[in-house]
Amino acid sequence: MPFWVQGMGKEIDDDVVEPEYLADKYLELIAWIADHNRKIEDRNDHIKMLVLSKELEALHTFKRSFMCLRCPCGAGINMVDVSINGDIYPCEEMNEIAEFKIGNIRTHSIMDVLNNSKVVKELSERNPDNIEDCSVCAWKRHCQSGCANKNYQNFGSFETKSEKCQFYKKYFENLIWYLDSNRDALKYLV
Repeated sequence: MPFWVQGMGKEIDDDVVEPEYLADKYLELIAWIADHNRKIEDRNDHIKMLVLSKELEALHTFKRSFMCLRCPCGAGINMVDVSINGDIYPCEEMNEIAEFKIGNIRTHSIMDVLNNSKVVKELSERNPDNIEDCSVCAWKRHCQSGCANKNYQNFGSFETKSEKCQFYKKYFENLIWYLDSNRDALKYLV
């Protein structure tokens, strides 16, 4: 997604971007990219956004090839991150966060660490159907309750709705309406 506050950025209270405003601006960018690409004949010169193309794939086909758009996500399932000192984390988003360290490649095999990790087990069991605010949401299969790491960093739990919940609701609904009223846009965005 286009804007996340993490780390030292959390200390800044002013200049917070409202989710609805952010969704409007992101949708304007998408429309601009589609218009730009429509004018460019050579597809190699088209502007492409990886996350957008994966979101469109999920909306259009219900396929979830991007692990951040499925639940459970790929953390500890389809990927791990290994720091320079050999520490193993379920995802690059979790690198160097002490509570997410699940082992070290110098002392354990990656498979042993993954098979015995409480954090990986919790991540693999995460499901928007089990999160009170998300279970009844029409968009739960598109945002998947947001990033597990970002939810943990903001709320102290994997089992929460995303801090960008309002953004996702407006963004996905308006993206569908944009695609419906601009029938050829999809081919210029993927």
